Amino acid sequence: MRQHEYEIELVSQDGQVLKVFNRDAEWFPDGTPVTRLNLETPISPMVRAVAVEQETGYLWILSNLADEEWRSGVGEPTADRYGLEHTPVLDHSNLYDSILEVFDPTGDGAVVATLRLDDYFFALTSDLQLVSYSEDERDVPVIQFYSASLSVP
Repeated sequence: MRQHEYEIELVSQDGQVLKVFNRDAEWFPDGTPVTRLNLETPISPMVRAVAVEQETGYLWILSNLADEEWRSGVGEPTADRYGLEHTPVLDHSNLYDSILEVFDPTGDGAVVATLRLDDYFFALTSDLQLVSYSEDERDVPVIQFYSASLSVP
């Protein structure tokens, strides 16, 4: 793989790779992934969910990446009762942005649409509902569903 790339493979029921698409995206950096939250380095982008639009066969891919102001979404590191340090998440929407991309897998895997969302979406349902997570002022979890669709301007 090259710099700024992730890969999509279409695989048959018997495990044979039918097609491979390489997605070259500036927001998907190269290098060693940062998977443990800390105050020094933003967490690496990650592909979170994939759905297939039944009408068109398009692949919808939801990814998360660090918000430009990601440090405002985390607290100071603390040690747990075992002495292990962890960095608490104070606000998922300040820590993460989301990227929603739509691909046409019938040809060369062209990107049909890309949208960066200044919010934390952690799931994409089979009927193209984006699912967000936040907490209200009382720290009660709030889960919201948003319908996703393509439209011609």
